[in-house]
Amino acid sequence: MLKVKTSKIVTSFTFSGAHKLNLPYESKCCRLHGHCWKVEVEVIGEIMEDGMVMDFSEIKNLKKQLDHTYLNDLIEQPTAENIAIWVGGKVVEVAKNRKVKKVVVRVWESSDSYAEIEME
Repeated sequence: MLKVKTSKIVTSFTFSGAHKLNLPYESKCCRLHGHCWKVEVEVIGEIMEDGMVMDFSEIKNLKKQLDHTYLNDLIEQPTAENIAIWVGGKVVEVAKNRKVKKVVVRVWESSDSYAEIEME
């Protein structure tokens, strides 16, 4: 019989947020603008005594910190990559008492463009 060593949970949420980027070249992204972002989070780890790798709601609660905000107030250079790093760091913080081995965050800036980070 096979034994489960690790498990993966995946959840997502959307939020609306504005930002502007400080870039060393001329770009429309240097002007204040907004997106309807989508965030996907994968958490890989051991199933704990409560039967979960992590509670989905602990991840989805991050939406409250991001939704309808000026992202530059939270993240110095709020690119999709840096938003993914910020989200990943917050997931690691709330999972500190869990046996998490890997966190993958994908941040969609539009329907056809995303950035992805992996943390181990």
